[in-house]
Amino acid sequence: MQAMGRPVLEVRDLHVHYKGHHAVRGVSLTVGDGERLVVMGPSGAGKSTLVKAIPRLVEPTSGTILLEGECVSCADRKTLRRLRARMGYVPQSYSLFPHLRVIDNIVLPLVRVHKLPKKAAVERAMRHLEMLGIGGLASRYPAQLSGGQRQRAALARALALDPAILLLDEPTSALDPESRSSVVDALYRIARSGRSMLIVTHEADFALQVADRLVFMEEGRIVVMAPPGEALRHERVKQFLSSILEN
Repeated sequence: MQAMGRPVLEVRDLHVHYKGHHAVRGVSLTVGDGERLVVMGPSGAGKSTLVKAIPRLVEPTSGTILLEGECVSCADRKTLRRLRARMGYVPQSYSLFPHLRVIDNIVLPLVRVHKLPKKAAVERAMRHLEMLGIGGLASRYPAQLSGGQRQRAALARALALDPAILLLDEPTSALDPESRSSVVDALYRIARSGRSMLIVTHEADFALQVADRLVFMEEGRIVVMAPPGEALRHERVKQFLSSILEN
């Protein structure tokens, strides 16, 4: 297990009511510099709500969120935009602009948000597309890509922003087995790069191999937060992992 560096993300006593449901109940966690924190649990455990609440795509009810010491949960609109630009959030559904080519999906935020010159933005975008194995698809539109290719393009866009932390919400959940395999391979490459990551996933093998710490959530609460080897000794975690490995 990697020793945890300085805190990049801190979540303290977070509560979130979402769609009339108390989805996150008093969650506290820290992601250190270069640490990979993997969140697992059954459907309805509050995992996706948690990861959406960190950049305030879902508004927290109470609690504190800090990114490199700056308060996300109390930020005004202008400050929140700046802080969101330092969090590479990748949802389940890619969120690429359908009317833009893949390369333009990545270049646009680099130029508009990070004020990078166009040439430098294109070079950076291509570097990340190549790293994820889809450099040859840069001129295609999202509708011309498979699900796995779209998800890798979304990952490239997030990485190109050089975020302080990557927030990944079930990045393989909507994919067929072949596409899922290509995205998991891409996630392994990202994980080995030493970037801070908070990953919500059902990919048990991936989670156990890349996690510095494993978080198991149920009914909106953290039940276990420990290194994978220690977490696997918890009976509820063993039961859950057995159930998904059987499917």
